[in-house]
Amino acid sequence: MKKIIVSIVLAFTAAVALAQIRVEVPSAVALDEQFNLTFVVEGNKPSSFDWQCPADFQLVWGPQTGTSSSFSIINGKTTRSTQTSYTYVLMPRKEGTFQLPAASAKVGNKTLTSPAKTIKVAKSGASSASSTPSQQNAYSVSGEDLFMRLEVSKNRVVIGEPFTASIRLYQRVNIAGYEDFRLPSFDGFWSQVLASPQEIQFQRETLGDAIYNAATIRSYTLIPQQSGDLVIDPSELVCVLRVRSRSTAGSLFDSFFQDDYNTIRKRVSTKPVTIHVAALPQPQPESFCGGVGKFSIRTMVTRDSLATHDAASLVLTVSGRGNLALPPEACRSVGAENRFQGGGFRHPQGLRPGEDRENDSHGRRCADRSAV
Repeated sequence: MKKIIVSIVLAFTAAVALAQIRVEVPSAVALDEQFNLTFVVEGNKPSSFDWQCPADFQLVWGPQTGTSSSFSIINGKTTRSTQTSYTYVLMPRKEGTFQLPAASAKVGNKTLTSPAKTIKVAKSGASSASSTPSQQNAYSVSGEDLFMRLEVSKNRVVIGEPFTASIRLYQRVNIAGYEDFRLPSFDGFWSQVLASPQEIQFQRETLGDAIYNAATIRSYTLIPQQSGDLVIDPSELVCVLRVRSRSTAGSLFDSFFQDDYNTIRKRVSTKPVTIHVAALPQPQPESFCGGVGKFSIRTMVTRDSLATHDAASLVLTVSGRGNLALPPEACRSVGAENRFQGGGFRHPQGLRPGEDRENDSHGRRCADRSAV
Protein backbone atom coordinates (compact mmCIF):
# COMPACT_ATOMS: atom_id res chain seq x y z
CA MET A 1 0.00 0.00 0.00
CA LYS A 2 2.83 2.37 0.85
CA LYS A 3 4.43 1.67 -2.53
CA ILE A 4 1.18 2.58 -4.30
CA ILE A 5 0.88 5.87 -2.37
CA VAL A 6 4.51 6.75 -3.07
CA SER A 7 4.00 6.01 -6.79
CA ILE A 8 0.93 8.26 -6.94
CA VAL A 9 2.75 11.10 -5.15
CA LEU A 10 5.75 10.80 -7.48
CA ALA A 11 3.51 10.76 -10.55
CA PHE A 12 1.64 13.87 -9.34
CA THR A 13 4.93 15.65 -8.57
CA ALA A 14 6.27 14.81 -12.04
CA ALA A 15 3.06 16.09 -13.66
CA VAL A 16 3.34 19.39 -11.77
CA ALA A 17 7.01 19.72 -12.72
CA LEU A 18 6.13 19.27 -16.42
CA ALA A 19 3.12 21.62 -16.31
CA GLN A 20 3.24 24.72 -18.50
CA ILE A 21 0.95 27.25 -20.18
CA ARG A 22 0.90 27.41 -23.97
CA VAL A 23 -0.57 30.45 -25.76
CA GLU A 24 -2.38 30.28 -29.11
CA VAL A 25 -3.09 33.61 -30.81
CA PRO A 26 -2.68 34.99 -34.35
CA SER A 27 0.35 37.22 -34.90
CA ALA A 28 -1.70 39.79 -36.84
CA VAL A 29 -5.37 40.81 -37.02
CA ALA A 30 -7.44 43.60 -38.58
CA LEU A 31 -8.95 46.43 -36.55
CA ASP A 32 -12.51 45.26 -37.27
CA GLU A 33 -11.75 41.57 -36.72
CA GLN A 34 -12.61 39.33 -33.80
CA PHE A 35 -10.00 36.73 -32.88
CA ASN A 36 -9.45 33.91 -30.40
CA LEU A 37 -6.89 33.97 -27.60
CA THR A 38 -6.42 30.53 -26.05
CA PHE A 39 -4.35 29.53 -23.02
CA VAL A 40 -3.66 25.81 -22.75
CA VAL A 41 -2.50 24.50 -19.37
CA GLU A 42 -0.63 21.24 -19.92
CA GLY A 43 -0.39 18.94 -16.90
CA ASN A 44 -2.89 18.54 -14.06
CA LYS A 45 -6.05 20.63 -14.04
CA PRO A 46 -5.35 23.98 -12.37
CA SER A 47 -7.18 24.94 -9.20
CA SER A 48 -7.32 28.58 -10.33
CA PHE A 49 -6.70 30.60 -13.50
CA ASP A 50 -6.44 34.36 -14.03
CA TRP A 51 -6.02 36.63 -17.04
CA GLN A 52 -6.96 40.29 -17.37
CA CYS A 53 -8.04 41.75 -20.72
CA PRO A 54 -5.98 44.87 -21.55
CA ALA A 55 -7.66 48.20 -22.27
CA ASP A 56 -6.54 48.14 -25.94
CA PHE A 57 -8.90 45.21 -26.62
CA GLN A 58 -12.60 44.59 -26.11
CA LEU A 59 -13.52 41.30 -24.42
CA VAL A 60 -16.32 40.02 -26.65
CA TRP A 61 -16.78 36.67 -24.93
CA GLY A 62 -15.10 34.24 -22.61
CA PRO A 63 -13.46 32.50 -21.12
CA GLN A 64 -14.72 29.18 -22.41
CA THR A 65 -13.12 26.32 -20.53
CA GLY A 66 -12.40 22.87 -21.92
CA THR A 67 -10.55 19.83 -20.63
CA SER A 68 -9.12 16.83 -22.46
CA SER A 69 -7.20 13.79 -21.23
CA SER A 70 -5.19 11.14 -23.01
CA PHE A 71 -3.58 7.85 -21.97
CA SER A 72 -0.75 5.96 -23.61
CA ILE A 73 0.90 2.64 -22.75
CA ILE A 74 4.44 2.13 -24.03
CA ASN A 75 6.40 -0.95 -22.96
CA GLY A 76 4.01 -1.48 -20.07
CA LYS A 77 4.37 2.08 -18.81
CA THR A 78 1.18 4.12 -18.61
CA THR A 79 1.36 7.86 -19.25
CA ARG A 80 -1.54 10.24 -18.60
CA SER A 81 -1.74 13.72 -20.08
CA THR A 82 -4.29 16.43 -19.28
CA GLN A 83 -4.88 19.74 -21.06
CA THR A 84 -7.15 22.52 -19.83
CA SER A 85 -7.92 25.36 -22.23
CA TYR A 86 -9.27 28.87 -21.62
CA THR A 87 -10.49 30.68 -24.75
CA TYR A 88 -11.31 34.39 -25.04
CA VAL A 89 -12.79 36.23 -28.02
CA LEU A 90 -11.29 39.71 -28.39
CA MET A 91 -11.61 42.67 -30.74
CA PRO A 92 -8.96 45.43 -31.08
CA ARG A 93 -9.86 49.00 -30.22
CA LYS A 94 -7.05 50.66 -32.22
CA GLU A 95 -4.16 49.99 -34.59
CA GLY A 96 -0.63 49.26 -33.47
CA THR A 97 1.58 46.57 -31.99
CA PHE A 98 0.56 45.35 -28.56
CA GLN A 99 1.83 42.88 -25.98
CA LEU A 100 -0.86 40.70 -24.47
CA PRO A 101 -0.41 40.28 -20.72
CA ALA A 102 0.57 36.90 -19.28
CA ALA A 103 -1.90 34.55 -17.63
CA SER A 104 -1.33 32.71 -14.36
CA ALA A 105 -2.58 29.34 -13.17
CA LYS A 106 -2.10 27.40 -9.95
CA VAL A 107 -1.36 23.70 -10.34
CA GLY A 108 -0.83 21.98 -7.00
CA ASN A 109 1.52 24.16 -4.99
CA LYS A 110 3.06 25.71 -8.09
CA THR A 111 2.01 28.93 -9.84
CA LEU A 112 2.53 28.89 -13.61
CA THR A 113 2.90 31.97 -15.81
CA SER A 114 2.35 32.05 -19.55
CA PRO A 115 4.77 33.77 -21.94
CA ALA A 116 3.73 37.23 -23.11
CA LYS A 117 2.66 37.40 -26.76
CA THR A 118 2.88 40.27 -29.22
CA ILE A 119 0.10 40.93 -31.73
CA LYS A 120 -0.05 43.49 -34.54
CA VAL A 121 -3.33 45.22 -35.40
CA ALA A 122 -3.61 46.55 -38.95
CA LYS A 123 -6.12 49.08 -40.21
CA SER A 124 -9.72 48.08 -40.82
CA GLY A 125 -10.38 46.09 -43.97
CA ALA A 126 -6.72 45.39 -44.69
CA SER A 127 -6.78 41.70 -43.82
CA SER A 128 -9.71 39.61 -44.95
CA ALA A 129 -7.50 36.68 -45.86
CA SER A 130 -10.65 34.55 -45.93
CA SER A 131 -12.87 37.09 -47.66
CA THR A 132 -13.56 37.62 -51.33
CA PRO A 133 -10.55 39.25 -53.04
CA SER A 134 -10.79 42.51 -54.89
CA GLN A 135 -11.59 41.75 -58.51
CA GLN A 136 -11.50 43.70 -61.75
CA ASN A 137 -14.17 41.37 -63.11
CA ALA A 138 -15.79 38.12 -62.12
CA TYR A 139 -12.84 35.96 -63.14
CA SER A 140 -9.72 37.94 -62.27
CA VAL A 141 -7.65 38.41 -59.12
CA SER A 142 -5.85 41.61 -58.22
CA GLY A 143 -2.09 41.66 -57.86
CA GLU A 144 -2.64 43.04 -54.36
CA ASP A 145 -4.34 39.81 -53.33
CA LEU A 146 -1.78 37.35 -54.74
CA PHE A 147 1.92 37.95 -55.39
CA MET A 148 5.36 36.43 -54.86
CA ARG A 149 8.59 38.04 -53.64
CA LEU A 150 12.27 37.14 -53.42
CA GLU A 151 13.48 38.32 -50.02
CA VAL A 152 17.22 38.50 -49.30
CA SER A 153 18.91 39.02 -45.95
CA LYS A 154 21.39 41.51 -47.45
CA ASN A 155 22.02 43.02 -50.88
CA ARG A 156 25.60 44.24 -50.36
CA VAL A 157 28.22 41.53 -49.82
CA VAL A 158 31.78 40.63 -50.76
CA ILE A 159 32.92 37.65 -52.81
CA GLY A 160 32.43 34.50 -50.76
CA GLU A 161 30.10 36.10 -48.21
CA PRO A 162 26.93 34.01 -47.71
CA PHE A 163 23.42 35.39 -47.44
CA THR A 164 19.90 33.97 -47.39
CA ALA A 165 17.39 34.24 -50.25
CA SER A 166 13.79 33.12 -49.75
CA ILE A 167 10.98 32.80 -52.30
CA ARG A 168 7.78 33.78 -50.48
CA LEU A 169 4.14 33.69 -51.56
CA TYR A 170 1.58 36.18 -50.20
CA GLN A 171 -2.13 35.61 -50.70
CA ARG A 172 -5.64 36.65 -49.67
CA VAL A 173 -7.45 34.24 -51.98
CA ASN A 174 -8.58 30.62 -52.08
CA ILE A 175 -5.71 28.61 -53.60
CA ALA A 176 -6.61 25.11 -54.78
CA GLY A 177 -3.23 24.07 -56.19
CA TYR A 178 0.05 25.00 -57.88
CA GLU A 179 1.57 24.39 -61.30
CA ASP A 180 4.69 25.12 -63.35
CA PHE A 181 7.07 26.30 -60.62
CA ARG A 182 10.21 27.82 -62.17
CA LEU A 183 13.23 28.61 -60.04
CA PRO A 184 15.96 31.22 -60.63
CA SER A 185 19.23 30.04 -62.15
CA PHE A 186 21.36 31.98 -59.61
CA ASP A 187 24.03 32.78 -62.20
CA GLY A 188 27.21 33.93 -60.49
CA PHE A 189 26.29 32.32 -57.17
CA TRP A 190 26.97 29.04 -55.47
CA SER A 191 23.62 27.91 -54.03
CA GLN A 192 22.45 25.46 -51.38
CA VAL A 193 18.81 24.67 -50.57
CA LEU A 194 17.97 25.41 -46.94
CA ALA A 195 14.22 24.73 -47.01
CA SER A 196 12.04 23.00 -49.58
CA PRO A 197 8.73 22.14 -47.89
CA GLN A 198 6.63 19.39 -49.42
CA GLU A 199 3.47 21.21 -48.35
CA ILE A 200 3.11 24.98 -48.34
CA GLN A 201 2.15 26.14 -44.85
CA PHE A 202 0.73 29.66 -44.63
CA GLN A 203 0.95 31.92 -41.60
CA ARG A 204 -0.59 35.31 -41.01
CA GLU A 205 1.80 38.22 -41.48
CA THR A 206 1.56 41.96 -41.94
CA LEU A 207 3.08 43.66 -44.96
CA GLY A 208 2.74 47.41 -44.70
CA ASP A 209 -0.79 48.03 -43.45
CA ALA A 210 -2.22 44.83 -44.92
CA ILE A 211 -2.51 41.31 -43.53
CA TYR A 212 -1.67 38.34 -45.71
CA ASN A 213 -1.33 34.60 -45.51
CA ALA A 214 2.38 34.16 -46.24
CA ALA A 215 4.52 31.08 -46.84
CA THR A 216 8.13 30.31 -47.74
CA ILE A 217 8.29 28.13 -50.86
CA ARG A 218 12.07 27.82 -51.09
CA SER A 219 14.99 29.13 -49.07
CA TYR A 220 18.64 29.17 -50.16
CA THR A 221 22.09 30.04 -48.96
CA LEU A 222 23.79 31.96 -51.77
CA ILE A 223 27.52 32.67 -52.00
CA PRO A 224 28.68 35.06 -54.76
CA GLN A 225 31.57 33.80 -56.87
CA GLN A 226 32.41 37.05 -58.69
CA SER A 227 32.30 40.77 -58.07
CA GLY A 228 29.94 43.27 -59.65
CA ASP A 229 26.19 43.74 -59.73
CA LEU A 230 24.72 40.23 -59.94
CA VAL A 231 21.03 39.92 -60.83
CA ILE A 232 18.89 37.08 -59.51
CA ASP A 233 16.37 36.42 -62.26
CA PRO A 234 12.63 36.01 -61.51
CA SER A 235 10.96 32.89 -60.20
CA GLU A 236 7.52 31.98 -61.55
CA LEU A 237 4.55 29.99 -60.25
CA VAL A 238 1.05 29.28 -61.55
CA CYS A 239 -1.60 29.28 -58.82
CA VAL A 240 -4.91 27.48 -59.32
CA LEU A 241 -7.60 29.60 -57.67
CA ARG A 242 -11.23 29.16 -56.71
CA VAL A 243 -13.00 32.48 -57.31
CA ARG A 244 -16.61 33.26 -56.49
CA SER A 245 -18.57 34.30 -59.56
CA ARG A 246 -21.05 37.13 -59.66
CA SER A 247 -24.44 36.22 -58.30
CA THR A 248 -27.10 35.57 -60.90
CA ALA A 249 -30.81 36.04 -60.59
CA GLY A 250 -32.69 32.99 -59.45
CA SER A 251 -34.55 31.48 -56.58
CA LEU A 252 -33.05 30.59 -53.24
CA PHE A 253 -33.56 26.93 -54.15
CA ASP A 254 -31.44 27.35 -57.31
CA SER A 255 -28.61 29.09 -55.47
CA PHE A 256 -28.50 26.28 -52.92
CA PHE A 257 -27.55 23.71 -55.56
CA GLN A 258 -25.59 26.02 -57.85
CA ASP A 259 -21.78 26.12 -57.70
CA ASP A 260 -20.91 29.82 -57.35
CA TYR A 261 -17.14 29.25 -57.73
CA ASN A 262 -14.99 29.08 -60.83
CA THR A 263 -11.45 27.75 -61.23
CA ILE A 264 -8.92 30.15 -62.74
CA ARG A 265 -5.14 30.17 -63.09
CA LYS A 266 -2.92 33.11 -62.31
CA ARG A 267 0.82 33.27 -62.93
CA VAL A 268 2.85 35.17 -60.35
CA SER A 269 6.55 35.98 -60.47
CA THR A 270 9.19 37.63 -58.34
CA LYS A 271 10.93 40.80 -59.42
CA PRO A 272 14.64 40.65 -60.37
CA VAL A 273 16.86 41.36 -57.38
CA THR A 274 20.31 42.96 -57.74
CA ILE A 275 23.08 41.98 -55.34
CA HIS A 276 26.05 44.33 -55.14
CA VAL A 277 29.18 42.18 -54.74
CA ALA A 278 32.47 43.86 -53.80
CA ALA A 279 35.89 42.33 -54.40
CA LEU A 280 37.96 41.08 -51.47
CA PRO A 281 40.59 43.42 -50.04
CA GLN A 282 43.97 43.29 -51.73
CA PRO A 283 46.64 42.06 -51.42
CA GLN A 284 45.51 38.65 -50.18
CA PRO A 285 47.76 36.66 -47.85
CA GLU A 286 49.33 33.58 -49.40
CA SER A 287 47.60 31.44 -46.79
CA PHE A 288 44.13 32.76 -47.70
CA CYS A 289 41.93 29.89 -48.90
CA GLY A 290 38.60 31.59 -49.55
CA GLY A 291 36.97 31.58 -46.13
CA VAL A 292 34.77 34.64 -45.53
CA GLY A 293 33.26 35.07 -42.10
CA LYS A 294 34.27 34.70 -38.50
CA PHE A 295 35.86 31.35 -37.73
CA SER A 296 37.81 29.55 -35.05
CA ILE A 297 39.94 26.44 -35.44
CA ARG A 298 40.51 23.68 -32.93
CA THR A 299 42.84 20.69 -33.16
CA MET A 300 42.75 17.40 -31.32
CA VAL A 301 44.95 14.31 -31.45
CA THR A 302 43.15 11.03 -30.90
CA ARG A 303 46.10 9.53 -28.98
CA ASP A 304 48.68 11.35 -26.86
CA SER A 305 51.35 8.62 -27.04
CA LEU A 306 52.40 6.28 -29.84
CA ALA A 307 54.67 3.30 -30.31
CA THR A 308 56.51 2.59 -33.56
CA HIS A 309 54.09 1.85 -36.44
CA ASP A 310 51.07 2.91 -34.34
CA ALA A 311 48.53 5.20 -35.99
CA ALA A 312 46.82 8.32 -34.72
CA SER A 313 44.61 11.03 -36.19
CA LEU A 314 44.79 14.78 -36.04
CA VAL A 315 41.24 16.19 -36.10
CA LEU A 316 40.87 19.79 -37.21
CA THR A 317 37.54 21.52 -36.57
CA VAL A 318 36.68 24.85 -38.18
CA SER A 319 33.57 26.47 -36.67
CA GLY A 320 31.85 29.83 -36.78
CA ARG A 321 29.68 31.92 -39.13
CA GLY A 322 30.39 32.32 -42.81
CA ASN A 323 30.81 30.30 -45.98
CA LEU A 324 31.44 26.99 -44.25
CA ALA A 325 29.52 25.31 -47.05
CA LEU A 326 32.58 26.13 -49.17
CA PRO A 327 35.31 24.95 -46.79
CA PRO A 328 38.72 26.58 -46.82
CA GLU A 329 41.42 23.96 -47.23
CA ALA A 330 42.86 24.93 -43.88
CA CYS A 331 45.91 23.12 -42.63
CA ARG A 332 46.53 21.66 -46.07
CA SER A 333 50.21 22.21 -45.39
CA VAL A 334 50.24 20.57 -41.95
CA GLY A 335 53.82 19.35 -41.64
CA ALA A 336 54.53 16.71 -44.24
CA GLU A 337 57.56 15.80 -42.20
CA ASN A 338 55.15 14.54 -39.51
CA ARG A 339 53.54 12.24 -42.11
CA PHE A 340 50.01 13.49 -41.60
CA GLN A 341 48.08 12.51 -44.72
CA GLY A 342 44.80 13.00 -46.57
CA GLY A 343 41.40 13.70 -45.11
CA GLY A 344 39.48 16.59 -46.66
CA PHE A 345 36.80 18.49 -44.80
CA ARG A 346 33.62 16.51 -44.22
CA HIS A 347 30.11 17.81 -44.87
CA PRO A 348 29.28 20.82 -42.70
CA GLN A 349 27.33 20.24 -39.50
CA GLY A 350 24.80 22.57 -37.96
CA LEU A 351 24.48 24.94 -40.92
CA ARG A 352 21.16 26.79 -40.91
CA PRO A 353 19.84 30.24 -41.75
CA GLY A 354 20.73 32.95 -39.24
CA GLU A 355 17.82 33.67 -36.92
CA ASP A 356 18.58 37.39 -37.03
CA ARG A 357 18.77 37.38 -40.86
CA GLU A 358 22.12 39.13 -40.63
CA ASN A 359 24.35 36.09 -40.15
CA ASP A 360 23.22 33.51 -42.60
CA SER A 361 24.95 30.27 -41.74
CA HIS A 362 26.86 28.90 -38.86
CA GLY A 363 28.14 25.48 -37.95
CA ARG A 364 31.35 23.51 -38.17
CA ARG A 365 33.43 21.32 -40.48
CA CYS A 366 35.98 18.69 -39.51
CA ALA A 367 38.97 17.17 -41.27
CA ASP A 368 40.93 14.10 -40.23
CA ARG A 369 44.66 13.70 -40.84
CA SER A 370 46.21 10.32 -40.07
CA ALA A 371 49.80 9.70 -39.03
CA VAL A 372 51.91 6.59 -38.51
